[in-house]
Amino acid sequence: MEQRRKKPQSEQPADGAVHPEHSPLTARDRVEARRREKEAAAESAKPARPRPPRPRAAPPAAPGDAPRPTRARAPKAADESTKAVAESTKPAAPRTRKGGDHAVAVSAPPRGGDHATPAAGAAPKPARPRKAAEAATPKLRSQPLGARPGPRRRPAAAEAATPGPRHTLAEWVASGHVASAALLVVSLFSIVYIFTNNRFTVQNVQVDGAEVMKPADVIKQADAFEQSIWYVDTAEVVRRLKASAYIADASASVALPDTLLVDVVERRPQIRWKNGGSLFFVDASGRVLGDADPTAAVSDTLVIEDHSAQALKPNDYVDSDALSLANALALRLTPETGVQPISINWSDDKGVYVLAPDNKTIIFGTSERLDEKLVVLDRLLKDGSVFTLLDLRPQTPYYRNEG
Repeated sequence: MEQRRKKPQSEQPADGAVHPEHSPLTARDRVEARRREKEAAAESAKPARPRPPRPRAAPPAAPGDAPRPTRARAPKAADESTKAVAESTKPAAPRTRKGGDHAVAVSAPPRGGDHATPAAGAAPKPARPRKAAEAATPKLRSQPLGARPGPRRRPAAAEAATPGPRHTLAEWVASGHVASAALLVVSLFSIVYIFTNNRFTVQNVQVDGAEVMKPADVIKQADAFEQSIWYVDTAEVVRRLKASAYIADASASVALPDTLLVDVVERRPQIRWKNGGSLFFVDASGRVLGDADPTAAVSDTLVIEDHSAQALKPNDYVDSDALSLANALALRLTPETGVQPISINWSDDKGVYVLAPDNKTIIFGTSERLDEKLVVLDRLLKDGSVFTLLDLRPQTPYYRNEG
């Protein structure tokens, strides 16, 4: 066999070293190695985190032997993505290149892109499955606890598809919004018209139940003419009507478009009370109703002449006992005694007294013992007693003749 030429001693590499001429590290690999060193330094500056177990370093290969490849073990708790990254970073089996008497281990180019093959005899750098898993997992934007997500923005295509004014108007018409708005406008106009038009004011007042009072006086007392029919307070109208002495009770109501209906219950005059030069109607309770109308239907009632200095006005009261006594005398005096009274009078000091023919004055006072008083009067007249003044008020009546 042909003897191989031995290289000079100076050209031969040391044991376990690779000649620079046959070194697998290129300039690009050295740049990548420096970059990995910087990354490792930055990674060591971060807080310590649990890392997967490192693979054991292989023993240094003897000169002339092919380096034994090492295989990194993935952590047991790693997920499938971490296992896939660990498989991709596993170093390939080195190839040997014949170069004289020394075999040089040449490793295959890295499959991971960012991982360079280590030099011969150096332990392979373990894979970083955690960092690869983080890269494979999508990152979520952090938000404060309890924060509500913001409004989603419509895409440009949706904004471009916004309907125009014609389409919007057509939708309004189809949905009934336009008809509703028109109905609302018409309703508002009608309400304003009804509440402001003179057609809906009180122009007609119908009075029922007035006999002593004139209907015109009742209308004046109601005081609701030409008021808006919507604002007529019927309770207030009734209060004003009952303020009249003639009206004992009343009711009021309205009727569209312009009518006020009034119904009154009058107090019936029992006596005409003459006070000074005025004549008043008085009811059975002694209430002064007002000036006596000579044209009224009750103008033929009994008249009592008041000779006191008392001034009267409507809703005042007179002596009710005098009223009952005067009515009784008007009914019984002539049938029981034959006396035809000229007038029935009343005064503070005498009470009720009667002026009879022959200038006779008969004082009855009050209605007490009326039957007894009439018997005494009848006996005196039948006996032919002459008198001008007879006072029947005491228990023992007396008379005198002043003629």
